Amino acid sequence: MRQAIQSGDGSVEALGARLACGTRCGSCLPELKRLVEEERSDERTDSLEMA
Repeated sequence: MRQAIQSGDGSVEALGARLACGTRCGSCLPELKRLVEEERSDERTDSLEMA
């Protein structure tokens, strides 16, 4: 999932379309949202460090 997010699937909906995660009962949606936000935060931190 992290690799998919880093490759451009930066939303829960995109992850669901690509990997089918979060598309059944939805109990993992909060965790998926947290993971997406965490990866976005890491990307912002990385870009600031490179500047």
